[in-house]
Amino acid sequence: MSKGLFDLSGKVTVITGGNGGLGLGFARGIAKQGGSVEIWARNAEKNAKAVKELQGFGVEASAREVDVATEQAVIDGMNAVMERYGRIDCVIANAGPPPKYQSVFDLPTEHAAVLVAGERPTGPVVFRENGCLFEADVVAGQKTGWFLDQRDNRRRVRDLAAGRRVLDVFCSGGGFSVNAAVGGAAAVHSIDIAAPAVAATRRNMALNTGSGPGVSRRAVPHDTTVGDAETVMTRLVAAGQRFDLVIV
Repeated sequence: MSKGLFDLSGKVTVITGGNGGLGLGFARGIAKQGGSVEIWARNAEKNAKAVKELQGFGVEASAREVDVATEQAVIDGMNAVMERYGRIDCVIANAGPPPKYQSVFDLPTEHAAVLVAGERPTGPVVFRENGCLFEADVVAGQKTGWFLDQRDNRRRVRDLAAGRRVLDVFCSGGGFSVNAAVGGAAAVHSIDIAAPAVAATRRNMALNTGSGPGVSRRAVPHDTTVGDAETVMTRLVAAGQRFDLVIV
């Protein structure tokens, strides 16, 4: 039976500290929507009790005693999950070791991006979302990957964009900009304070233009601006620019 928008059938989630409290609450919610759950916690008795409860929802559930303060234990645990389930769709870090750094600005790159399974990408990863192609730099990018929680909103913008002038503020990698263009927008203007994000937006537009490998569409006028959003929007208003659809 379909569970609608939140149907998690076939999805696999790893939850650290998932045998009680908030972690078990996450696990129950996922299991109720048909998702499989792997719990990582160090109390074997509580693990077994939690697994039995989750299996009562008719899903596959398992538990593993993993010390998440040990990098190798995490890597081994991830490999074990991949071997058992063949996929990992979500990791909820409900429990973890005390932070070694007081600020993310003190965090070395090698600690911010730890490979737990597979091979480390040597460049941006290209993927498909709602028919469109995008790239995301999951190792050295400004953001760690892609805001997948916004994919339905991006599709909604595509449905609303036809014939409209669209302003995409804080465009990041241009997910909304691309969908607006694919939806037949009259023009798109993308703004972000980060130059790499704006450059990624232009590349993602190119992936889905004309005979590109993504969604085939006609090219629409696409302007980009690197700058503070409030400052740029004030300048656009002063210049008499008007838009029909604004994404903030």
